[in-house]
Amino acid sequence: MKKIILILFFSILLCNCSRNNTQKENIRNEKVRDTILVYKDSTSAGSNKNTPSTELQNFQIAIEKPNSFSDTTRIKKENKKHSDTISIDYLKHQKILNILKLLPKQTMTSWEWTQEDRIKTVDFIEKNNFLVDSTKKFNNITYIKPNTLGIQVVDGFWTLSIYELTSDKTLIITNDVVGDGKDINSFLFTENSFKKIEFNQLFGKGIKSLIKNQSEQCVLELEDNYFTFDYDFTDKNIVTFTSWGLEKDEHQNCFKGNVLEFELNTSEEKFELKSMFWKEN
Repeated sequence: MKKIILILFFSILLCNCSRNNTQKENIRNEKVRDTILVYKDSTSAGSNKNTPSTELQNFQIAIEKPNSFSDTTRIKKENKKHSDTISIDYLKHQKILNILKLLPKQTMTSWEWTQEDRIKTVDFIEKNNFLVDSTKKFNNITYIKPNTLGIQVVDGFWTLSIYELTSDKTLIITNDVVGDGKDINSFLFTENSFKKIEFNQLFGKGIKSLIKNQSEQCVLELEDNYFTFDYDFTDKNIVTFTSWGLEKDEHQNCFKGNVLEFELNTSEEKFELKSMFWKEN
């Protein structure tokens, strides 16, 4: 008799536990369903109610598979993906963007941006007036102006600058800056064709204009510091050369300064020396 009573007691207890668990599960499912409906109503205003948004789909995945580590991790990684929308007025920058499409391959020796990809990029900007850069450290447009643009390329930097001589003739200078130096190319651009011009030809004596004392020692000192010069091509009329290796206290007996400024002479189709001076590094 005692055995029968014990069996009945445990049977009733198990039934109650099962019923409680079922009720809890139903309550949890109702809460999840209500949450999805509320989220859907708040995100689909003015949209097709039969087509859930991407955010809702991701949200449902996270709920339907709450114990799936791979799915929730994937969603978090996608949310952290780099995306930077760069606003670019195509009409304002049309000339430099069209030149970008046509540039010779030799202007990008340290990296590769094919003409096909450049054309696609410019065509996208023309249609949308913006560019979405999805890669944080590669081919990232840092700045763009009607006369110049700069692009971050991994651990280097690449610039394109244009100087208008006439309505159909333009000077072009590209500068590919990498850890071991600078690769500068210059061209005369007319009728959609490029004529190679030696960089030094555009700037007369160039860096050598700094020499005050023509002694062998000073000449060699300048040659040893060629690699310390940085070039600023961002102004539409002025180009600046600046050396971070030459210091006034140490080098003023040899040189007139560590900065040179050149101004564009459109009639001569080159730059003329405007000023030289010392700048503290």
